[in-house]
Formats: sequence, structure tokens, C-alpha cells
Amino acid sequence: MKSDMQKSAIQMQYNQGDEMLYIGFSGIYSEDILDVPTATKTVDFVFSASSCGGSFTDSRDSKIYSSVRIGKQCWMAENLKYLPSVVNSITGSLTVPYYYVYDYQGNIVSVVEATSNYGIYGVLYNWTAAMNSSSSSSANSSGVQGRVLLAGICQAMPSGPN
Repeated sequence: MKSDMQKSAIQMQYNQGDEMLYIGFSGIYSEDILDVPTATKTVDFVFSASSCGGSFTDSRDSKIYSSVRIGKQCWMAENLKYLPSVVNSITGSLTVPYYYVYDYQGNIVSVVEATSNYGIYGVLYNWTAAMNSSSSSSANSSGVQGRVLLAGICQAMPSGPN
């Protein structure tokens, strides 16, 4: 008697060098695997409950953000608006965290939060602020996930301040 795994196996023909996209579904979950197989193999899908595609709350300022899945990564659907302080665009540092809002040259948080650019673009962060921006309830981008994310944005992105 065949096991459930053997019963659900599907034989697929491909040529060497073909790129295969496997998509599996289980209830409300889905998983995709992109592969260029070089030999016969079994593809295992792992389905998990993920909050990606939903919303989450930044514990630092209680703002609610949406997320979206692109490929195998979960991305924010909008820019962060966490703003503990604000400086003009010519202020910079490799060691001190600075926060900016597009086209704002002042330093008063309550004033800049009332601007349309804050509402549209959110907050811009220098390297130090971005690397120290994680709250205790979210993952920091300095790990492997962050390196994949940054490399996806800009292949020449430095790994840290020089």
C-alpha cells in the first residue's frame, strides 16, 4: 500500500536548465518554490501561519502599518513614520541616529508631522537610525533577512558605515 505522500506525488517532465516554479496550497496557506533542478528530487512545501499581508503595530509609537508578501519576503506596504526627532537635510552622521522628512528643513516634530510630505513619504533615516530602529517586537534588518532585503534594493549597498 502506498503512503499518502506517494499517492500525492506528481511526475513532471523538464529539460536541464529549465526554471521550475512550484506552488503548493493547503487551506488558506500557499508557498512557492523557485528551482532549477539538475536531477530527480522531492520538493517539500512548508505551510505556516504568517502575519504577512496583514497589519502590525509599531510598539514605539502605536502606528499601524500594512505588509505585503513579494516572493518569499515580507515587505512593508508603506514607509515608517516613527519620528522621535527631526533634523534638516544637511545634518548627517555615521554614528548618531538622525531622522528626516522629505523637503523639511526645521527641527520641530509636531510641525513636520502636520506636513503632507510626512503623510505621503513617512520618515527617512540615516544608516545609524535605520540599523537601530527595531522595536522589541520586530526583527532588525541587520541580520540575514536584512542583508537579503538590502541586496535586493541595491547590489552595491554597503554592509555598514565605513
